Amino acid sequence: MSKNRGQRDQAAKAPDPPAAAASPDMNVLMEAIANSEKTILERIDSSTKDLNDKIDTIKEDIVKQDTRLQDVESGLNVYSDRTEQLEDGVSVLRAEVARLANKLDDLEGRQRRCNARIVGVKEGFENTGKPTDVIATMLKDVLGLGFTPMLDRAHRGLQRPAQNGDPPRVIVVKFHYFQERAEVFKTAANSSPLKLQGRRISIFPDYTADVAKKRAAFNEAKQLLRSCAGVKFGVLFPAVLRVTSATGQDNRFTDPSTAIDFIKNNLQP
Repeated sequence: MSKNRGQRDQAAKAPDPPAAAASPDMNVLMEAIANSEKTILERIDSSTKDLNDKIDTIKEDIVKQDTRLQDVESGLNVYSDRTEQLEDGVSVLRAEVARLANKLDDLEGRQRRCNARIVGVKEGFENTGKPTDVIATMLKDVLGLGFTPMLDRAHRGLQRPAQNGDPPRVIVVKFHYFQERAEVFKTAANSSPLKLQGRRISIFPDYTADVAKKRAAFNEAKQLLRSCAGVKFGVLFPAVLRVTSATGQDNRFTDPSTAIDFIKNNLQP
């Protein structure tokens, strides 16, 4: 008993344990948290507002661009339709122009049917008298005709007069009768080289510029044909090369390159 009592007395005399550290004021902490939350939300709201304003601006721009694109698309459709109409109109006009050009060339060619071009006559020869009479007598004498052709016109080409050794200008004549013109060309084709005052002269049909250009495109082919033995050739009106081989085979060409290939592959030795 005395021992237990002593232990209780010692325990009563022992010092008290140290008091726990004081905890932070919860009100102050909650207030700080609330202030921080408020600040963060205000910043989020501010940023979100700016972002929403920018998004609204972008949406307005997109709407405007979409409206403009619709206007452009509508305009393009209109312009496309008008372009198709114009293309159709141009095609019609192009065909019409080509038809009229061919008709005009044909009319011009018909007006020249009675014409001839005489090359090589010395300048001033026609001035020894009335040009039509002088040239008509010259044709009779040079070709040995049994008649004097009747000429409606006889004049030099419209170039400037020949100077300093230039070749004389072409003489253009118009026959009154087509039959007399045909006889002149037939006689000239069957005659040896024609001479006048020691100069060689030539007589050619008076073709339009377009026909003359098409016929001249066969010059290379004709040059090749001259070296082909037994081959006969000629250029038919308006521009068709007729080639008759030594065996009698007849070929006609409207394309110069095709004619040249045929000559090189079939007629040349």
